[in-house]
Amino acid sequence: MKLTSIPLTLLAILSLLVLFALFLGCENGGGPSPNLLPHVSVTGGPPEGGVSSYHVTISWAAWDEDGVVKYFLYAIDDTTRWTEIRALEQTFLFTADSLREGEEFGRWHTFWVKAVDNDGAKSVPDYLTFDARTVAPKTTIISPDAIPKSRSATTPLVPGLRSGSSGTAKTRTARCRGRSRWPISGGFSISRLSSEAILPATMLHTWKTS
Repeated sequence: MKLTSIPLTLLAILSLLVLFALFLGCENGGGPSPNLLPHVSVTGGPPEGGVSSYHVTISWAAWDEDGVVKYFLYAIDDTTRWTEIRALEQTFLFTADSLREGEEFGRWHTFWVKAVDNDGAKSVPDYLTFDARTVAPKTTIISPDAIPKSRSATTPLVPGLRSGSSGTAKTRTARCRGRSRWPISGGFSISRLSSEAILPATMLHTWKTS
């Protein structure tokens, strides 16, 4: 009885081991586990769908369940052009050239980012959309000084006169291709005129001086 019971016990144990090995093989799919995609999320920047300055700092975070994140790819508006970056934050200058109201300009933009793991797998991209705004600059002419009130602001100045000419103009008329005539009022010294003060190139001039 003992001689026959021992082989049966060993056979039962071996059968259990074989079944256990088959079970593990089925769980593993008969090979290595597939690489899992990394994950990325925008964590800082303008509010989604909101208004922001054209000078924007955006940050993001990423993780990989079965490896490590090696770097990131980002795109602005055009998702056919991606730029590699290894930082978790970057400051960008966005175009704002469409008139909104008053002196304010803006343009809608979408920022995209995705993570790449150590096996080269890319995450599903995360994105942020906002309206970048700016205010148009103001320009003031500070030189030369404005024309004094004593001189007519509409008085045309004439080309061809050089500094250092002497005499005072008594009779002064301007002619535009013989079609119109304007008197040039107000006495002035020719010596104070310069060649930079000119009428449009289409005008012809005749002068009588003493």
